[in-house]
Amino acid sequence: MMNPSLLIRDGSPWDLYEKVFTCDLAGDTAIVVSRRAPSEILTLRSYTGDTGVKMLLCFSHLQHENVLPAREYYCQEGSMYALCEDLPITLEDVVTCDAFPSEAQLAAILGQVLDGVLYLMAKGLEHRSLDCSSILMGLDGTVKIARLEDTHVRGNSQRQTLEAR
Repeated sequence: MMNPSLLIRDGSPWDLYEKVFTCDLAGDTAIVVSRRAPSEILTLRSYTGDTGVKMLLCFSHLQHENVLPAREYYCQEGSMYALCEDLPITLEDVVTCDAFPSEAQLAAILGQVLDGVLYLMAKGLEHRSLDCSSILMGLDGTVKIARLEDTHVRGNSQRQTLEAR
C-alpha cells in the first residue's frame, strides 16, 4: 500500500527550505526551516543514485509509527531528498548521557524499537545496521528506526528461521 501522505516533487528542496546546520542524526542530516514558516524545524536527508530510488520506495511503502517517515520527497538531477520530522536525539545520546532512563522509560523505548523491528520483519525486511545511532527519539519519548537505506529484503530461508524463534 502506498503512503498517501507522502508528497513527491520534482525540483530542489532548497527553494522552499533553508539549511540551519548539518549534523549526524542516524546519518548526515541537514536541519532546515521553511522559508515561508521558519518556526517549524525539520530534517532533510539526501540520497543519490540507486539509494535514492530505494529510499523513495521505502518512504512510499513503509508506514509505521516507529519507522521514520518522510513528509516530502524531492527528485532533482540524480539527487533525492527526504524531508522528515525533527527527532533531535539518538538512542546513542541517551546511552552516553549521565542521566540514565528509569526502568519504565527503558521499557517504553525497547517496546517501540521492537514494534518497529517486527513491522519491518512483517514487510520482509531486515535492518542490517540497527544500533543505537540509527534509532531516533523525539523530546516527547517517540522512538523511530532510521537509516532505512540499510534495510534489505530477507531471503525465504532466513525469513523462516526468524519467524520460528
